[in-house]
Amino acid sequence: MRYLDLPEQTRLSLLRGFVERSWRTPGPGADTEALLRARIGDPVAYEDGLRLRAAVDAVAAAGSFAELNVAERVYDDLARELDARYGTGLVVGIDEGLELGLRGFRCQGFATRSSVLVGEELVAG
Repeated sequence: MRYLDLPEQTRLSLLRGFVERSWRTPGPGADTEALLRARIGDPVAYEDGLRLRAAVDAVAAAGSFAELNVAERVYDDLARELDARYGTGLVVGIDEGLELGLRGFRCQGFATRSSVLVGEELVAG
């Protein structure tokens, strides 16, 4: 499976978990605000997004080379797990030299194909 073929609820839930509790938020914006209001349609994907954000934040917060080595190993293990679950290439690898996290999220977005704003709640269709 390719990660781009994930169901909308899964993709939206991954993203919400990824941005929700971070001290390194991707920056204010309408897309981020809407995402933070999105209903969690896939609780497992949401938890995986939280775990991935925690791993990214741990890499960024490492205060020594020893801490960085541990944080990178944890991140790589999680990246392999999520790629196996959701499709190869979903998570940027440590060795790629790109910003860590969900592939394309910071630069191109991790867009959903059929999101609809219903009242105050974003619902994945």
